[in-house]
Amino acid sequence: MYVEVTSPQPPAASVCLRDHDDLTRFSVRVVEGCSPELIARCLEATGAGRLLDSEQVAINVEWLSQHTASKSTQWHSDFQQMLDYAASKGWTDPLRTVVIAHVEPSTTPLDQHESS
Repeated sequence: MYVEVTSPQPPAASVCLRDHDDLTRFSVRVVEGCSPELIARCLEATGAGRLLDSEQVAINVEWLSQHTASKSTQWHSDFQQMLDYAASKGWTDPLRTVVIAHVEPSTTPLDQHESS
């Protein structure tokens, strides 16, 4: 699963949750041209999370839950296991309200985002 900042230009910039069923990895992907300032603004404006530094983002677990509410009971159980694993590695805050993700470049071309 990953969070993606899908446009480098405000005001069209948005944050999407993609690949929900892959709970074996978690990252924030950004398209080329997204500055740290734009990433921070997008994450904060959507309630998705906050930029910690140029390489890490704190994603709100509540935001993730809101965007996956329709998933199955089994999926939610697997999601909790993912959070348990992240917590065991120190990738959550003590209250588990955020999960830390690393920032990486998006592999999806920008024109595919604009058409979806």
